Amino acid sequence: MADIRGNTTGGAAAGSSVGMHLHPEFPPVPTGSDPKSQQIAAELKAFIEAAHREIAVYNQSVDALRAGMTAAPQATETTDQSGADTVNSSGEGRYTI
Repeated sequence: MADIRGNTTGGAAAGSSVGMHLHPEFPPVPTGSDPKSQQIAAELKAFIEAAHREIAVYNQSVDALRAGMTAAPQATETTDQSGADTVNSSGEGRYTI
């Protein structure tokens, strides 16, 4: 392989010799204004919007799970404390037989 550093002519020659030559019937590169490119862009946009909506729903579900994970122990603690208060106050007062 030839050293092409600083030799732009040699670099251009090396680049053109390794370039891929396309068949004459190869379709042109889409510019974005053709109907197929517009259809592909619309499909991709619809896909991304649907994914965005699903991610939002997923995130809301995760948030609800997190809230439930903290709410359940708090509810248990409150119930336990209420039961303990009832037991503690059940022996108050005097009973005569």
